[in-house]
Amino acid sequence: MARKPEPGLDGILFPSVQSPGEHRNVVLFHHTSRVEPLDIPEGTKLSARQFDYTEDGDEPDYSVWEDVPPIPEKVKKPDDDFGLMAMLDAPIFDSDEDVREPALRVKTKAVTAHHITGVTFSTDDFEVSRHRMTKREWKFTKPVKLDLGDVDF
Repeated sequence: MARKPEPGLDGILFPSVQSPGEHRNVVLFHHTSRVEPLDIPEGTKLSARQFDYTEDGDEPDYSVWEDVPPIPEKVKKPDDDFGLMAMLDAPIFDSDEDVREPALRVKTKAVTAHHITGVTFSTDDFEVSRHRMTKREWKFTKPVKLDLGDVDF
C-alpha cells in the first residue's frame, strides 16, 4: 500500500487490540518515518542521567547535557579561478545515506519519561472441554495395500 501512487498513504490507523474501545494504533510507512536529525554541533559530547542522589535515596531526575565545543573562527578559503579545489570538496557517495525527507521532529523541550507501574489485562474466559476415547479397530475393515509401482511424485 505504501508504494502505490493512489491513494497516497503515509500510514495506517487501526483499532487497538490492547485497549478496547476508542483507542487506536498507528503505523507509519517507511517513507514517512524518518526523524529529522537534531542540530548538534560536530564535536559535541552528550551525557545523560536518569536519577539524582538525595538524602532520601535515588530519585528520578532525567537530564541531557550537551558539552558543545567553541565555535571555530571561519578561515577564508583562497580564490580558485579554475574550480580545482571544488573538485576536491566534491561530496562522497555514501550507500548508507538515508535520502528520505524527514517527516518527524523531536520536540526536545517536551520529552517526558514514563514509568510504567503496572499493566492490566481484561479477558473473556472460555471453558475448554476435553474428551478421551479408546481407539478401536473395527473387525469388518482391512487395511488396503496399494501398489503404486514406479510412480514418481
